[in-house]
Amino acid sequence: YRQVGWGVAGIGRKALQTALLTKFINFEDGVRSQVKLEGIVMAVTRDAPALVQDGYMKMLELLKLSGHVGFLAVYQIASGWVLNKQVRVHYVVVPMVVYTVVSWTYMHCRHQSTTQTLNDMRRRQDDLV
Repeated sequence: YRQVGWGVAGIGRKALQTALLTKFINFEDGVRSQVKLEGIVMAVTRDAPALVQDGYMKMLELLKLSGHVGFLAVYQIASGWVLNKQVRVHYVVVPMVVYTVVSWTYMHCRHQSTTQTLNDMRRRQDDLV
């Protein structure tokens, strides 16, 4: 089983890693000698792929899921019209709004502890290098 995709993550990761290395190479010698090589290695091997996967690709996934929810709402409203049944829009909209508000509230409450845990993990990885 092989999943077919557009290869967006690989292209984004390659572009970001190339840009980081190009920027580092174009530094003046004095500046380049002050930059820790461990930082460049971690930026290229850990941070760039994480940024593409956890940032850019998650944004695309969020757009995809938002489209699904939008089409579900349109389907639920349109199905009543097609079947000549009265559909109360608030039966469709209210659960979606309530679920969205509850989800965002939960994520907001967890944001600080999640960020702290991820930062601690990254610091420990930096200490290994």
